[in-house]
Amino acid sequence: MTSVATVHKEGLPPAPIYNDGDSVEDVIDRIPVYQHLSDYEGLVEVPGPKKPGYSPIFRNQVAKDNHLTIYSPELSTLYSIFIRSYFRNPDKKFLGYRASTQSPFQYLTYAEVHDLSLDLGAGIKYLLAAEKSQIVTFYMPNCYQFPIIDLATQAHSFVNTCLYDSLGQNAFVHIFGLTDSPIVFTQKSKVEKIVTLEVKSLKFIITNEELDSTKDFDLFDKCQKKGYLLMDLKSLAGLGKKHHVGVSLPKPDDIFTISFTSGTTGMPKGVIITHKMIVASISVTTLFTVGKRSLSVFVFLPLAHCFQRLAMYLDTLLESTLHFPTDPTNPATYFEDMKACKPGYLCAVPRILTKIEMALKSVLQNSKFLSKCIYYKIEKLKKGEDASHFVYDKFLCKKIRAAFGFDNINYIACGSAVLPIETQYFIRAAFNLPIIEGYGLTESGTVATMNPGFLKTLGYVGYIGFQLDMRFRDVPEMGYSFEKNRSGELLIRGPCISPGYWKAEAKWQENLDDGFFCTGDIFKMHPGNLLSVIDRVKNFFKLSQGKFISSEKIQDSYLNTSALIEHMFVYGDSARNFLVAIASINVAEIGNYLLKHDIAFTVDGKKYTAGDYIELNQQVMANKAPYKITSSLLNLLNDKSLRVKILTELNKPLMGKFLSYEMIKNIHFGTNSFSIEEDTLTPTLKLKRHNAKRKYDEEIEMMYKEGNISTASVRL
Repeated sequence: MTSVATVHKEGLPPAPIYNDGDSVEDVIDRIPVYQHLSDYEGLVEVPGPKKPGYSPIFRNQVAKDNHLTIYSPELSTLYSIFIRSYFRNPDKKFLGYRASTQSPFQYLTYAEVHDLSLDLGAGIKYLLAAEKSQIVTFYMPNCYQFPIIDLATQAHSFVNTCLYDSLGQNAFVHIFGLTDSPIVFTQKSKVEKIVTLEVKSLKFIITNEELDSTKDFDLFDKCQKKGYLLMDLKSLAGLGKKHHVGVSLPKPDDIFTISFTSGTTGMPKGVIITHKMIVASISVTTLFTVGKRSLSVFVFLPLAHCFQRLAMYLDTLLESTLHFPTDPTNPATYFEDMKACKPGYLCAVPRILTKIEMALKSVLQNSKFLSKCIYYKIEKLKKGEDASHFVYDKFLCKKIRAAFGFDNINYIACGSAVLPIETQYFIRAAFNLPIIEGYGLTESGTVATMNPGFLKTLGYVGYIGFQLDMRFRDVPEMGYSFEKNRSGELLIRGPCISPGYWKAEAKWQENLDDGFFCTGDIFKMHPGNLLSVIDRVKNFFKLSQGKFISSEKIQDSYLNTSALIEHMFVYGDSARNFLVAIASINVAEIGNYLLKHDIAFTVDGKKYTAGDYIELNQQVMANKAPYKITSSLLNLLNDKSLRVKILTELNKPLMGKFLSYEMIKNIHFGTNSFSIEEDTLTPTLKLKRHNAKRKYDEEIEMMYKEGNISTASVRL
């Protein structure tokens, strides 16, 4: 019997998606692909009482009667998505991996993954039969085993959760304490770290790699002394074959995973994510990206990151082949892997794209023609004009793309944080690629808004998703009002919103307002109902003159208008009357700046030219320079005369846009000033203000003691 799946959208008749026996191409052809702004930008007002201090409730016109949640009742869980692809193409390559960058990729088919996941699931069920908690913990990098174990847990409705290094040991203990997880899947190199944790619930440690009773005797011994059973995946699969049991399939409202978000303060919160949430997000994402479907995919971001995990299941729905990094601990090898597998799109976060931008800009220093071509295209893009360049587009762009493994890339999907607009223009111009930027939270199933990628004007996170309602809440103390300036805190509700935080109901209730989840982010609605993130509710403070300052707004403005800095921490408090900043400098761009303005400098009594600086920096980057050269570079950057010049350069684009008290008046420079390892950045690269303040307390006090340096007369 033929089954027909449909997309249920308000105001439109159900659109048939697939019939049994159809090819993937037939399926794709039937999915509505929205290619015009009018398909996205329309909003309808949801009937309801008006509420002072709030905007009306809005919904995308595509979903004016009901939210888009699933294509079909047959595809209501993540496991059903995999099973559909398995039944349709059992012998198709699904997961690719390789031993080295010199080796070809090896593959597991959809059928092989299906069978292995059932064996592993049965093995897990056998081990956990007597356990009070059956939450399965993942502590592993990106590897082909991850989705297999993920599917194994789904087949038996086990809940899973992920650990990642940047959470830290204390957070690990906290998470085990909340979940009572008795089992962790990990890699061999992490076993000793796990054994050192004081965790009462843990009983089973399973490694991806095969274990040898002789070579790995120490690991077995340490685990035995702590009362843990150590085994590898192969042994667990064998156990499952021996004790085979039927599957216990999940339902849409069942918990799929508990995602612990690092946050900028306190211990991580466990966001409950159901199958229904992720399926709703996948359904919406497909309508934004399906016309750009990829047969080959590279899993670039960590799978502990919900953004990449969502993408993995979207790719599974579209029956793609997923390739995993040769060495997940060494991102430098990722582009070699991409050259080999030639993926059709890249799932990225802003930090990755800014690094690609920096790498390419360093190449441009040696090619005036290439630089001229790209910056010509950037200027055209900024004006909303045709940015084509015959020579570059036909001959040079292919070489640039091939150098990064971007040969077959059709688009870049970017999320997690706001992508600097200058980076957007540069990447689009250099690679001739659209960037599909979106906004979402773990609490919203990853997706809340999406940009279709063909907009001429950049700097937006797109339109509200088809699975959500939204409204704005005024924040008068920060000057945001929907009635006055079409801005305010974004509140959202819908089937993709989490049911709560794991064992933290009171904390969850703090984030709700009349059934809406409070995102904490300040949004602005632009003409055409485009949305942009402009601020953060909690990131504001008062100066001594009584003026409120939004640190995030100021930080983003400086980062978006200058390539000289990579990260920034803006500080002020009620006892001070001006702002100071700690900035992580882009040392390569500073070299270009020194050359452009022919600035010489003196370090330790010796005079250097801009060319000397660039040479020293290249030695540092190649790890050939002694520590004293690195120190000399930092001394140079923080020489007062140079700080004054660079600060003047940073302030120039914001003159007339910011009031005087919003401008930075003193600054301290460093390289890699903030990092995940030092706990000044979250894993998604958001600044931890409290930790940054603690790290740079001394420098902040020195700047205030030195005073305002921005008014110095400078000739450039």
